[in-house]
Amino acid sequence: MGAYLFASLLCGLVLLSSCSKDDDGPAGPTPKRLVSKVTFDATGDPESKLEIIRKQVVELTYDAPRRVTGAKFSAVGEQTYEMWNCRLAYKAADSLYVTLSGMMAGSEPAVAGFRLNPDGTVASGKEGDTGMTCAYRDGYLYKMTVDGLTRFYVWDNGNLVFQSGGGSGADNRFYPVANTLNVDIVGLMQVTADIPAILHALGLMGLQNRDLVWTVGDRLFFEYAFGPEGEVTGGQVTMDDSGETVRIGLEYL
Repeated sequence: MGAYLFASLLCGLVLLSSCSKDDDGPAGPTPKRLVSKVTFDATGDPESKLEIIRKQVVELTYDAPRRVTGAKFSAVGEQTYEMWNCRLAYKAADSLYVTLSGMMAGSEPAVAGFRLNPDGTVASGKEGDTGMTCAYRDGYLYKMTVDGLTRFYVWDNGNLVFQSGGGSGADNRFYPVANTLNVDIVGLMQVTADIPAILHALGLMGLQNRDLVWTVGDRLFFEYAFGPEGEVTGGQVTMDDSGETVRIGLEYL
């Protein structure tokens, strides 16, 4: 599998790139409930590029301290079925080992080791010969170096608004609604649709966006449904260029 995990971390964060000022901003609210399952269900033309994979599911498990210990991904298409597992083992207060295995074309199981900061965020790691280091400001990821490539991240009012060192320069926007999810929906959508940014999507790369994502550039538009306690119970993503949609479903522990 080579540098699969570390390449994933860089690729997934591209989705949340835009332009704004450098301001760390306030942290988002602490999640009251843990997401146990996320479903992405595509609709529209079965021959479209969006629907090569028609349904994608992410199932999550946790330990007593509310740390994610596993993520099972499955994707079903007209002629495609993929299933793979990500297992997270906390060997000590400052150590994490990630094992990634399953049915992925051209891939072999991989094991990567990470050193954690006191707050549980990833400080550094290594998979084979590929190394990674992360740096944070006020709990937010602001710099990540993978195999010599460094990217910087800018936060405005608690939301990620710019990524240097590659990616789009799209102007993303956010609902004025508090994000109480313990996982990153946009990140998980990228994980299941392309190369996964696993640790970021699962909340191990620092604080998440304070507000719910409204648009990703001028391509993706998000709508949400809420439960009686204000929790996100589902939603829909619309692709502007085609009008195709992906329904989002969420379940909690």
